[in-house]
Amino acid sequence: KAYQAAVPIYDYNKIHNQWWHRTLAGESDVTWPGTIKYFALSSGTSEASTKRIPVSRHMLKSMQRAGVRQLLALPENQLPDNLFNCGVLMLGGSTDLNKRGHYYEGDMSGIQTAQLPAWFQRFYKPGKKVAYITDWDQKLDEITRKAKDWNIGFVTGVPAWVQILFERIIAHYGVKHIHEIWPNLTVYVHGGINFEPYRKRFEALLGKPIIYLETYIASEGFIAYQYIPGHHMQLAIAGELDELPRFRRFGGFTAYSEGWGLYTERLPKELGLYADPYEDFGRLTMEMTRAVRLVVDTGLHAKRWTREQVIAYHLEKLPMTRDAATKATERYIVMPGQATAYTVGMLKIVALREKAKAALGPRFDIRDFHDVVLRSGALPLDLLEQQVDGWIAATR
Repeated sequence: KAYQAAVPIYDYNKIHNQWWHRTLAGESDVTWPGTIKYFALSSGTSEASTKRIPVSRHMLKSMQRAGVRQLLALPENQLPDNLFNCGVLMLGGSTDLNKRGHYYEGDMSGIQTAQLPAWFQRFYKPGKKVAYITDWDQKLDEITRKAKDWNIGFVTGVPAWVQILFERIIAHYGVKHIHEIWPNLTVYVHGGINFEPYRKRFEALLGKPIIYLETYIASEGFIAYQYIPGHHMQLAIAGELDELPRFRRFGGFTAYSEGWGLYTERLPKELGLYADPYEDFGRLTMEMTRAVRLVVDTGLHAKRWTREQVIAYHLEKLPMTRDAATKATERYIVMPGQATAYTVGMLKIVALREKAKAALGPRFDIRDFHDVVLRSGALPLDLLEQQVDGWIAATR
């Protein structure tokens, strides 16, 4: 409650009337450093018919970095080497942004596409000229006309948009499925909405199975786990411990680092940051995932479960696709015990916190406890316990 009072929640109208109207007027350093050059248009559900969401330079760079990380992660899917010479069809809004004095406005996807790095242009389809088209039907017609000349391996875009395009291409060329036009189409990247309602009709347009990669809006728990106070903060602190040798600053122990990550997933709930049960659903889903890992790792390496048994257990207990369950299973097969270290580490940190609370009573300060956990970099759990015990003895 104290945190909620100190950091109030803003809807669009409130934050626009108090802050963002100044950004639109060209004022610098309002809610982000510098001047905002781009605003994404969105109708949304607020009283405003059109909302203008500031898109900062840092935000654009962050999205570019995320895209590069996705590309670097693709080899984990064991894709054929020739696929990386194929085109990437990005179906989105127009890059013909509207100039409004000192800033530009348009669809978020159009703003992102306009910022694509030069090295990516040789792979990018439909190309700059077609991406610039503002009329949606005209854009789809132009993509359809050029489709037979492209070697597409990857497609990204909202499921409904991509489905409409595939249907139009199939009808135009009189073929049975999209793979007759793009035989190397292997990966579809989607996100922002639930794909499952589209899956059956979408897959009817394909000639063979493809890989689905979902870029999704992370839950509050996942943000805490990956960013602050999770991995990002833990690794940043470790990297700044100049008195430690490099292997200590930049190395790691899975039970410590992933244990801290899981521990920080719990903190938003303890701080009362979840406004309703739905916001806590992401954390609960991830917690269930880690519980399943404990079961299937034991099943594989102690109970002699088969690969199919483990896949089936994932599908029974978790909201995941068979592709995702298969990848997870193969990870656990070749890395015994690694995935169980997450929960083992988290349970140890929680136990150490409870031990310190019981020993120190009113002298216990959770901020000091967190400082003790993080101040020496990544440690084996027994050494971490020694650090906490020493702090307890010194604080009494």
